[in-house]
Amino acid sequence: ATDGSGNTSACTFTVEVGSCNSAPFAVCQNITVNADGNCEGNAAAANFDGGSTDPDGDALTFTVSPSGPYGLGTTTVTITVSDGLLSSSCTATVTVEDHTDPIIVCNATINVSNDNGVCGAAVSYAVTQSDNCGGSMLTQTGGLVSGSVFPIGTTTNSYVATDAAGNTASCAFEVIVNDNEAPVISCPASITVPEDSNSCGAVVMFGNATATDNCGTATLAQTSGLASGSAFPTGTTTVAFSATDANGNSATCTFSVN
Repeated sequence: ATDGSGNTSACTFTVEVGSCNSAPFAVCQNITVNADGNCEGNAAAANFDGGSTDPDGDALTFTVSPSGPYGLGTTTVTITVSDGLLSSSCTATVTVEDHTDPIIVCNATINVSNDNGVCGAAVSYAVTQSDNCGGSMLTQTGGLVSGSVFPIGTTTNSYVATDAAGNTASCAFEVIVNDNEAPVISCPASITVPEDSNSCGAVVMFGNATATDNCGTATLAQTSGLASGSAFPTGTTTVAFSATDANGNSATCTFSVN
């Protein structure tokens, strides 16, 4: 632009003719994801990209519908690829699989004494389980069920939890029952006899002590006094017996020979 005094100024602008944009080419791929703690799967839209391209070299964005989360099994989704102006779509599948083991919790070690008069003890316990997808099954693989009479000694209880997808978890614990009950022993009644003729004493016969035990047979032993059939001296002689069971519990009794 020039004015009457010859002063000028100038400006420019550009006219672009024939500019064009090509749509991207969408390529999808199927994916598999692991179920989370809610038994669902999630996946970013870009995870479904199987090599999508744009003829113009533009940066691409991806969207997926539905966007998840996805339940167990296979879901068909639509992936849309866009360069900002144009877009194209393709379909893919997302498969959600459960590879998470159940959670199983066993009882701590249980240590108890025998029930009175019983060679064992009734023991109750609890084993708990949980699974991200629910419905796991609990199976006892060793030991005795809760509430059973457990024998003296150590019993190992073992369990396995298995969910619908075949994932497993196991645990084990011990039930220890101690025999703390002494045998019941009974001695013969005390004996009073006269001296034998021309003797300062008397030959005395007596029976053995008897014993019962909650866990089988107790071993009897005479621990003091003279044996049956011996010549007992004039006066009082104390005879003692002991009974000892297989677990080391013992009891004693005494009687006198007068």
